[in-house]
Amino acid sequence: MFDSAYLMQEVLNYPLFMWTLYFLYEAYGKENSKKLPCLILGAVFSVLCVFTKTYMFFIPVALNLCALYHAVSGKKIKEELQRILIYDGIYLLLFAGMYFMIFAINGFERGSNHYSSQFSNLFPIGMNTLIYGIAGCVFYFVFLVINTVFFPMCTVFYQWLHEKKKTWIISFL
Repeated sequence: MFDSAYLMQEVLNYPLFMWTLYFLYEAYGKENSKKLPCLILGAVFSVLCVFTKTYMFFIPVALNLCALYHAVSGKKIKEELQRILIYDGIYLLLFAGMYFMIFAINGFERGSNHYSSQFSNLFPIGMNTLIYGIAGCVFYFVFLVINTVFFPMCTVFYQWLHEKKKTWIISFL
């Protein structure tokens, strides 16, 4: 973050996501930890992740699905539902509060779409631009899938196969 000399969403989102995973691991993955403070901090960091990059909305979805799966398979439905309700309640309250705060700071007005004026001033789009654009998107997509889907999932699946006890964090990942 300090090396980039300015604050980008991606640079801020990475440590927020790591702290989210840490607190959720502490709340769900460990047996003898203080679960409520870690659950609250996990919800706080989850909301901060969403406000830095909107695709981070998957965190509560994945967490709830994983918790429900473990509740049904482990027969700990009451305990898991209690954790889900606490996490989701704090998450929704913080999300609504921060959204309202941002809306209030802007004078309760919707913003303008400044991208539309920038898009109209772009270079003319011809056949070469279209072909190279599509080729670049395909190239980027292939490496995105290899680096963010294939390799991480292979390592998690390998660990899951060779782990004697199926832990919560492996199924969450």
